[in-house]
Amino acid sequence: NSTVSGNSASYVGGIYSDGSATATTLNFSTVASNTAVNEAGGLFQDLTAGGSSVIKNTIVADNSAPT
Repeated sequence: NSTVSGNSASYVGGIYSDGSATATTLNFSTVASNTAVNEAGGLFQDLTAGGSSVIKNTIVADNSAPT
């Protein structure tokens, strides 16, 4: 269980997964109320190296970014 909440950044306010050909797993977690000035307020998965995100039983809400 994890909570990522109330963070802010220029890029990716919450969680950034770098695409390192492994899976980022969120289970019974909350990613909420994060903001980014440019992109990806809550969760960003970089797919360039084949990574993936598995999200189960998780709340992702009220994150904001322009793109």
